[in-house]
Amino acid sequence: MTGALTAEVYAVRVNPGHGSTRYPFSNLLYQSSYFEHCVGEHFPDLVVPDRMQDIGSCEPSGPLSRQVVLWMSQYMAPIE
Repeated sequence: MTGALTAEVYAVRVNPGHGSTRYPFSNLLYQSSYFEHCVGEHFPDLVVPDRMQDIGSCEPSGPLSRQVVLWMSQYMAPIE
């Protein structure tokens, strides 16, 4: 991950209370010409999620479901 600005992540756990927060990279990344090809790969219905609750589990002990999304590496933390 060293040096990478953007990464594909395969599961997201949303901090409690942040489910209704806007997914910050829907416009920033997916609408850019560099990453627009990822829309079809990550979202078969071609609809990029708008809210965090649409990309990951909001329950601390809830199961993680496979959902590939783009994320800025500076905002990533390992799941404990």
